[in-house]
Amino acid sequence: MKKTIAIFVLSALVAACNGGGGNAVPPAVPTGSATGTVLDGLILNGTVTAYDYSSGAKGAVLGTATTNSTTGYYSLSIQAESRPILLEITGGYYNEEMDPTTNIPLDAGDKMQAVVNYTTGAAISTSITAYTTAAAGLAAYEIKKGIAVATAIDDANHRFSNLVGLDIIKTVPLEITDTANASATLTPGLQYGFLAGGISMWVNNNYPSTSAALRKPYISIKFIQLMYQDIVSDGLLDGMGLDGNGNQVQLSFGTIPLSPTIYRQGIGVSMLQIAQHANNKTGLGASKVLPFGETYAGSTDLMWAGVPTVPISSPSVVITSPAPNGWMRGAVNVTATIQDYAGLSSAELFVDTKSVGIVTTNIASFTVPLNTAAYGDGPHTIAVKATNVSALTTTAAVVAQVDNTPPTVTVNNVVTSFNPNTGVVTCSITGSVSDTVSGPLANITAAWNATPASSVTAPLTNNTYSLAFTVGGTGAVAYSTGPLSVTVLDNVGNATTVSRTLTATTGCGGCRPPSYASCTLQ
Repeated sequence: MKKTIAIFVLSALVAACNGGGGNAVPPAVPTGSATGTVLDGLILNGTVTAYDYSSGAKGAVLGTATTNSTTGYYSLSIQAESRPILLEITGGYYNEEMDPTTNIPLDAGDKMQAVVNYTTGAAISTSITAYTTAAAGLAAYEIKKGIAVATAIDDANHRFSNLVGLDIIKTVPLEITDTANASATLTPGLQYGFLAGGISMWVNNNYPSTSAALRKPYISIKFIQLMYQDIVSDGLLDGMGLDGNGNQVQLSFGTIPLSPTIYRQGIGVSMLQIAQHANNKTGLGASKVLPFGETYAGSTDLMWAGVPTVPISSPSVVITSPAPNGWMRGAVNVTATIQDYAGLSSAELFVDTKSVGIVTTNIASFTVPLNTAAYGDGPHTIAVKATNVSALTTTAAVVAQVDNTPPTVTVNNVVTSFNPNTGVVTCSITGSVSDTVSGPLANITAAWNATPASSVTAPLTNNTYSLAFTVGGTGAVAYSTGPLSVTVLDNVGNATTVSRTLTATTGCGGCRPPSYASCTLQ
């Protein structure tokens, strides 16, 4: 009886193990894939490895692939249950957008990453860029702080997508140095490309030396490594990292300390700069990229540690001469004070919309000579247009008056007055002045180069004048003659001088004192 029971139990166990006598095996895990483009510049012939990231650290290798030699595209198979994965590119080479003909190999230790939550059997499209790398760093920091791995990945990718204004994982970045990517509109793929180009331009602008041999450490892939070190240390892009002892230290690109302003405004401005560069083959200039750059530079995410944004703006221009409604004559200098946060590339002078001069040096203290004789009397619009290195422009203008026509002056009459008691003769000269542009000055001057020489100043009243010279006074017969010059100036400094000969005589046929006098003009 006991043997019978034992045999029955054993048979039941065997049946259970064999699925009731069938030949069933566990179902196979479906095969999925990860595909995408790797862009610093396009990283070619690099190795993309997919790692299990369930623990928040690199685990088992789930798949590998090599980026192709033309587009930086990779495709690898993944046969795994749903889980977080980390994709990492190492090796290969790329071309800087600012140096598209030089192959730059990735050094040992150089890498870019992306972290995603993989679903079994899914085909996921995952770009690997500077911003997915920074998001991977943020996710790693959050995981260290106790946030669940999948939650940290979603949060980091979401925050960086909001920062740049596009889906950093799913958007396929387009290389802006490729003529095949020319476009009339700024698509998300080109926005992604300009972000990479902005980093390349920024590092190009901040080489510590113009020597090509010294540039290798100062390239965009090294900048991306610094971004990762920055955010993984404290969850902030604040320019601070950790040294080998875990102490917080300032991170620097060469001698330039990194900061939120560099990551935001610096890269935003550099995007506009490369948009104007000959290496940009998209056909999109700075004006098309500007709204995207402004949005990027205006991010207020917590990763910026509360540092205020620095907006992307155009230059400031203040014309200091001529003054509004001021007068000009002859050769003058048009001057302006020009300022800009990013640097100035040129400033141009316009008169009545026509360009008459451009400067590319000493722009901040703008000075351009102008010969007003080339322009008619009356109002003219003087404009100064400043352009910064981001191709943003500002134009300031004033309306100023030109007067190159001198006034007219006439000498109409001379009247003689004589004091027989003293022998003093007074020659009173009258005349008129006309100026229809800036108007005459309030006074007129006259000089009589006689014996003795003398000069007088007289006021103008309703554009007429009266001035007097005296001779004699000794009780003797007097005779004095010489050139008389009458000069009038207008309000700009144009002058007119009329010359005559004035003669004053006294006499009575030898008597003392003289009994008569006369003043004559010739």
